[in-house]
Amino acid sequence: MSDAIALVALTTADLDAYLANAPERTRRWVASQSFKALPLTHCVVPGEDGGIAEVLAGVVNAQDLNALAHLPLLLPPGNYALSGRGLAIDAAKAALGFALGSYQFTRYKKPRREPAKLLAPLGSYLD
Repeated sequence: MSDAIALVALTTADLDAYLANAPERTRRWVASQSFKALPLTHCVVPGEDGGIAEVLAGVVNAQDLNALAHLPLLLPPGNYALSGRGLAIDAAKAALGFALGSYQFTRYKKPRREPAKLLAPLGSYLD
């Protein structure tokens, strides 16, 4: 999962503590985007190489099935993985919500685009 982009779930209350330990460039970027970690919002943080360093996702709480469901068709296509930083989201609920958010009705028309993929943590049991 080394090629996966870190997905950091945060509530509004957690954002300041997270940013206190983040690099200065991340703090400046998040401030410039006016990201407040409100539910159903996200902030794509660029890396030094021009790629995506991480994605900060605003959520209601760690148990919400739909906490990350808004992301699959908003994020750039690619592989994402839950980060150990930020709020500890339930992996099974996150995977189900992400999968439901990826759904596109394709019987009569082509999908709009390829959704982002959430990789399961190693050793997790998601059945």
